[in-house]
Amino acid sequence: MTTTTHEMPPEITARIRRLDKIPPLSPVAQQIMDLRSQNTPNAKALARIIELDPSLSAQVIRYACSALYAYKGKIDSTETAIARVLGYDMVINLALGIATTKPFKIPKDGPMGSDSFWRHAVYSAVMMQTLAAGLPREQRPSAGSAYLTGLLHDFGRLVFAHLFPEEYHQLNHIVAADPAADCTAVEETLIGTTHAELGAWLLKEWKLPNDVVVANLKHHDPDFQGTHACASHLVLITDRILDWNTTHGMTLDEETRPDPDLPSLSLEVLHVDQETVIRRAEKLLPKLPDMETMVQQLLV
Repeated sequence: MTTTTHEMPPEITARIRRLDKIPPLSPVAQQIMDLRSQNTPNAKALARIIELDPSLSAQVIRYACSALYAYKGKIDSTETAIARVLGYDMVINLALGIATTKPFKIPKDGPMGSDSFWRHAVYSAVMMQTLAAGLPREQRPSAGSAYLTGLLHDFGRLVFAHLFPEEYHQLNHIVAADPAADCTAVEETLIGTTHAELGAWLLKEWKLPNDVVVANLKHHDPDFQGTHACASHLVLITDRILDWNTTHGMTLDEETRPDPDLPSLSLEVLHVDQETVIRRAEKLLPKLPDMETMVQQLLV
């Protein structure tokens, strides 16, 4: 089994650095990462960090109030959201994901706009969390880590839009005209690299977790077998299931259900069978309206 490190093509790296547009990782995100690296959970410290950013604190509380978690009591603080509803692991990863994306703005409309980006990010995060819970223990990331990886797996699209707004506008226009267009090929043509490489490059620069970096870079590669392959293949399967659901709808009727075509290597790496993946994905169908509410909360 091979390992992987990510190096951007030198000419692309030089071009990006000349742009002088790369935002720094926010102080709040850096403090969350520092806390995340500690072995002992500290809910009070986490709440204090999150509350340094009122909008981030509000989003965490909105998440905790979501019908997806069905908590009946009053949630009036970040600490309450951690202690009574979401848990430390979920909140520290959720807050890190949101804080990481905050410096970036992309156009609202179109297939590559912010509405579409956040819908796919939230659906992927919840689906990743759901599928991860069904993996064998030795393959299973924590629920919060799975959520973070799903939320950030297309982070490179934000980086692309931030650094190359004109080219991103062209990409949005091309995909709107032809939804079946190969986005990766179009990105290569427009800027000489892809959103996967851009995302992995900046997340590595910011020293985010290696599994998140690799998942950004390799989640379109069904043949990848390097370090952190589990994270990459879990994202890949999540993407396939979400695409399949968009096209066909999910059903457990095996006689009428179309084949979602999950890559055999992905299933092998994760030590799971296709039927188990489908049945776990099916559990999310009643929760789609609640997931949509969470998307709208992130767009505020």
